[in-house]
Amino acid sequence: MKTTFDTGVFVIGFRKCGTTTVFDFLKNTGLFRACRIKEPQFFCLEPRLVDTQIGWYRQLFASGMQPILDGSTLYVQSESAREKIMQYVARPKFIVCVRDPARRMYSAYWHQRAKPGGIEKRSFDGVLGGLASGPDELWNKENSALKLAAQQGLIDTRDLGNNYHRRHYGAGFDTVGPDPLSFFRYAGESMYSRWIMPWLNRPDTHLVFFEQLIRQPDEELRRLAAFLELPADTPLLLPANRNRNYDASRSFWLNRLVKAGIYERLKRLAPDRLKAWWRNRVLPEAGKISSAEQKTVKEILAEEYLFWENLFPETKNLWQ
Repeated sequence: MKTTFDTGVFVIGFRKCGTTTVFDFLKNTGLFRACRIKEPQFFCLEPRLVDTQIGWYRQLFASGMQPILDGSTLYVQSESAREKIMQYVARPKFIVCVRDPARRMYSAYWHQRAKPGGIEKRSFDGVLGGLASGPDELWNKENSALKLAAQQGLIDTRDLGNNYHRRHYGAGFDTVGPDPLSFFRYAGESMYSRWIMPWLNRPDTHLVFFEQLIRQPDEELRRLAAFLELPADTPLLLPANRNRNYDASRSFWLNRLVKAGIYERLKRLAPDRLKAWWRNRVLPEAGKISSAEQKTVKEILAEEYLFWENLFPETKNLWQ
């Protein structure tokens, strides 16, 4: 069967590990046909649906000969995504971003906490309290804690993923979303070892450590450019972070505006200067994880840290 695309680059995960920064860097080079949707999550769909709706996916990219660029962060966790990508893209390359698991967990928590509608009402200490004790394996322990939180009304798991493509992007087909608990599985998704092995030590896959990207951007972008065989004169400029987390929960009246949809309309109309003031004064950015919180999370995720230290000894210092 003839493939749909000759080449493509896929920034496949993990979430809150710098995937947006990497995607924006590649998009800004002008060397790729970036997807009109940063995360179409198309190849996570049921394989038969991928086959019948590949035309919808194709129209997300401009025509041309440049490689396509897809930033879907859930491909790394999908059992079928790699096989389907290989079916439709002749020469794909994959980029996997990882980060200190404790900091990823904290960032993912604030990502949910700041969403409109108050879908996450627990404190971070409350999240940790459901994980720090008990005989169950961590994945099962978190699932039990999430089911209890849902029963208590502390998290809202209603219809967070079903028909994502139809509701957000006008697709003409129905889709079944992931397990709704997955949006709140902060520790579970920080257990990268559950999914990473099929992607390691492959010539078509490049691993990016978020901390190295931030601390040594020139060196890390050079390595990424070499992996993708970009032209020697490609500007190696790290883009600004456009995916920060804010604590909207501190303001009752702001939450009312968010729930009514007024906030989003005002944000689209506001000039950049007003947006900057709003971010700095009205929507406080979630603070960094405290040393005590990080110590607790590292104890919870001790096996994950050990897994990475065995494979990449530099993570022992990198993830201090």
